[in-house]
Amino acid sequence: MAYVQPTGAIQLFRGINLDNRYMHTIYFANEAAQNTWFSSRVTYNFNNQMKTRHNGNRIKLKIACETIADCTYLRFQNATSTKWYYAFILKMEWLSPNSTKVYIKTDVFQTYQFDVDYKASWIDRE
Repeated sequence: MAYVQPTGAIQLFRGINLDNRYMHTIYFANEAAQNTWFSSRVTYNFNNQMKTRHNGNRIKLKIACETIADCTYLRFQNATSTKWYYAFILKMEWLSPNSTKVYIKTDVFQTYQFDVDYKASWIDRE
């Protein structure tokens, strides 16, 4: 079996108060502004991670659960692309003294807001 070199990145954030009901979200003028804003707020940075699926719902990290317990949001990037995928942290599970399973839900707004071509529309009836 061939060895796959882990090259992905995962960044955890604390103090970002976005919720998975999209009641409060942040609008950015462009992807560069979004990246700058999130980059300035990184709490924990994990490099050389295995590929993370954006439709998966959990990630294992080599860090104590108590250390990251107050983190509420994350983003990850795989080496095959420069795209960042954003996700809400739903819960964390203790696996061992230095290992945590993080359950996530993709933040589709932050992940895809610059991939959609918005067109002007009218609401006839509400």
